[in-house]
Amino acid sequence: MKTRLLYLLLLMSGFTFAQTQIVSNLGGPRGVQVVDNYVYTANGDKLYRALKNETTSTPELVATGFHSLTNGYNLTEYNGIMYIPGGGASGIYGTYVLSAVPTGAGYNHNTSGSVSCAYVYNGELYYTGTNPNNNTQHELRKVTGLNSSVLVAALPVGHQGIGDITNDGSTLYITAIGTVNGQSGAIYSIDLSATTPTFQLVKGSLPTPWGIHFVDDYLYFISGLNTGYIRKVHKSGVGLVDVVGQTSMPNPRGLDIDGQDIYVACVGTNPGIYKYTDTNLPAGCVSPTNITVSVNANNTATVTWDAEANALSYDVTYVAAGGNINSGTTISGVSGLSTTISGLTYGDQYDVYVRTNCTSSTNPQQSNYSNYVRFRNGRIYVDINATGNNDGSSWANAYTDLQTALNAVSSSNDIIWIAKGTYKPSTTGNRNESFIVYANIYGGFAGTETTLSDRDIAEIHTTNETILSGDLSGDDDATVDFNDTSRDDNSYHVVEVQANHIEINGLTVQGGYADATTGNDRFGGGIFKSLGVNFFSVKNCVIKNNVALSGAALSLTSNDDSNITIDACIIEHNLANVGAGIDYHLSGSNKTFGITITNSLFNANKTADNATLSRVGNGGAAARLRAYFSNVILNTTIVNNTFVNNQSLGTNNSSSGNFPVITLSRNNGKFGDVTIANNIFWGNTENGGQVAKSIGKSSNSTDQFDNTSSVGAIGTLVVANNTDEDGFSTFPSAPTGTYVTNPNLNPAFQLSTGSYAIDTGDNSLVTTTNDLLGNQRIFNNTVDRGAFEFSSTLHLNDNAFNLKHISVFPNPATSVLNIKMKQGSFKHGVIYSIIGQYILKTESKTIDVSHLKSGLYLIKIKTEEGHTVTKRFIKR
Repeated sequence: MKTRLLYLLLLMSGFTFAQTQIVSNLGGPRGVQVVDNYVYTANGDKLYRALKNETTSTPELVATGFHSLTNGYNLTEYNGIMYIPGGGASGIYGTYVLSAVPTGAGYNHNTSGSVSCAYVYNGELYYTGTNPNNNTQHELRKVTGLNSSVLVAALPVGHQGIGDITNDGSTLYITAIGTVNGQSGAIYSIDLSATTPTFQLVKGSLPTPWGIHFVDDYLYFISGLNTGYIRKVHKSGVGLVDVVGQTSMPNPRGLDIDGQDIYVACVGTNPGIYKYTDTNLPAGCVSPTNITVSVNANNTATVTWDAEANALSYDVTYVAAGGNINSGTTISGVSGLSTTISGLTYGDQYDVYVRTNCTSSTNPQQSNYSNYVRFRNGRIYVDINATGNNDGSSWANAYTDLQTALNAVSSSNDIIWIAKGTYKPSTTGNRNESFIVYANIYGGFAGTETTLSDRDIAEIHTTNETILSGDLSGDDDATVDFNDTSRDDNSYHVVEVQANHIEINGLTVQGGYADATTGNDRFGGGIFKSLGVNFFSVKNCVIKNNVALSGAALSLTSNDDSNITIDACIIEHNLANVGAGIDYHLSGSNKTFGITITNSLFNANKTADNATLSRVGNGGAAARLRAYFSNVILNTTIVNNTFVNNQSLGTNNSSSGNFPVITLSRNNGKFGDVTIANNIFWGNTENGGQVAKSIGKSSNSTDQFDNTSSVGAIGTLVVANNTDEDGFSTFPSAPTGTYVTNPNLNPAFQLSTGSYAIDTGDNSLVTTTNDLLGNQRIFNNTVDRGAFEFSSTLHLNDNAFNLKHISVFPNPATSVLNIKMKQGSFKHGVIYSIIGQYILKTESKTIDVSHLKSGLYLIKIKTEEGHTVTKRFIKR
């Protein structure tokens, strides 16, 4: 009796075990595989996935078109490809699961013999099935090509009895399901490193083992035909078979383990995917996430990643794109969270992988390699005026068509540089065509630069303007209006963003006309971001003259946790029914999303009624930011922007105050951290001509903004050092340092001499180093209000390069101004008016200024060594 009681205590000790059904609405899921934040399963001829921490979710269809799983019950993933054994004599399918969701699956191995299970070991694909020429021979085979394979070893049982495969180093373990009645079964092993690999019995007389997974010297498997359990046995087969958790499950048909979470596919009563948490499992040694690659000069690249628990060090392996990881170059034992790889070939593409080396209470552990990140060593060049080889390899040989360059992109790590000029997404007048962006794109180049710092921010919107235009026919008139016949043949979207973690920088995006009555072609005339893109930034851009139902300039709706950055942009003359400049909200529930808007000018954006389509206008001429759905949390940072002449003219609700410049609302969601600081709101109006509220709710009475916890604020609210004509009347208690008098802006919306907005911002809330013109953000010790820092153009100098090295004479000048260099090599000079308006650029040290009006001017001088000095001179 004591012996039996001790046995039961041993079985049940430490069973901290919880069961959660994370996927329902599936009739017969076969096999289960965790990849990143998702759990995948097959059902019929379809592959599904769901977030691994969801609760009873309806799964998302990933791919379809392969034969259903009729023999095996496993899935296996490698390098972002899910391998799926097809039923009967169909072979093995593969479909990418980490890129955009595909519409189908293609063969990775086609065979006339039957296939039951597939498994990737050491970068090579194995499967259990029949000999392609003899269905009576049951074998483990290794794939050598689309239609070819080689024998590894004969199977100890019929291939249709194999349930799943796992491995410990070079040893594979397979489950043999057993007889039809499910009263017997076994686990077999095979050492692939042996000269002649053969199968050995590990443990027999098992109750119908199905899925299997190796963890820390133990084989975890599910067993039972109708009522099953999770069990484990030592990999040697010695000792008892333990029941894990004492929780039964209906007809289990697949198993995977992710740390302390065990995922099981069940086909019986209430079928779906179940998660069981067992704290007796080791926390796990998992591969790193958030891997990024930054390409450097001299054929090197820096790889970074996020820290993983239990990590002792990391290994980084890189290989030519598409190559086998075993043929790559490995940097072992990296103690930090980044490393530099060298010896790359310019223009070539590479795949980089990272794995974690962990410590364990029993033995050292090593994670699988991460999914690869593909990058190109070097950038892709575009210049509409290039005359070279048109292959994108240099400025001389640049692609002349931007669409061609975008088609050449292989990953989101690629970088495209675009020289000045006007580029259109369609040469045939097809409104449905857009610039589909999967990589970082930078504009504003003259076409000679070798580093990004060579690009002069002040020139990217003047002499080097790179325009992406939706005006396919070149016939847009000067007005921006609904039902505009000059625009009804424009692109619905000029730019569509289709990849995460990319940046659009230095472009003018204009002329989008999203006038459809249904679907996505109602949103985002300028830039339309796909729902699944959740991390994205726009910097140093002008987005103007676009029309849409909402988000005319930028439509940024997301469907998952997300964060968007807008910095140093000019967003002007855009028209919509709501959210003319920016429309950003979350399509879903229980997520957190954030937006940061800094150093930007919002000018003359307008919301209004669209009588032609019977759409009533609302507020948010500059932006609509909404935590609309249940338990959505919105974090908002709006710092150092200028909002002028925006009009919210809709008639959805005639009561005053419901047409703000920025609609910040929550409906059924919540506010997280909200910071609104150092901004200027001036000359903005709503329907009726009265001053528009700067920040407020929409016309929906339940869609309120407030800073009290009773209506959903859960974080911190900071409203500080703003200029607002209305005095922030929607913030009864939070604002500090609000000015309500005219900030004295010049025609370029910059601060004039004597403006009280100079040096009256809050430095502690500034997160950037440059203003809208690229000048230093904090000058004279205290930041200014608004998008422009006053007088910083006069004083932006490289501290390492003494002003005495450059002089201008004569000063005052009447006809000619000369530049004298005591050190360094002259590259170019740019003359501005005293308020910062561009006048001319020269590459000569002798400048004809005879045509200039009398007055004070600035000349910004740049050297070949990268130094910048600004001088003042007087023209008589």
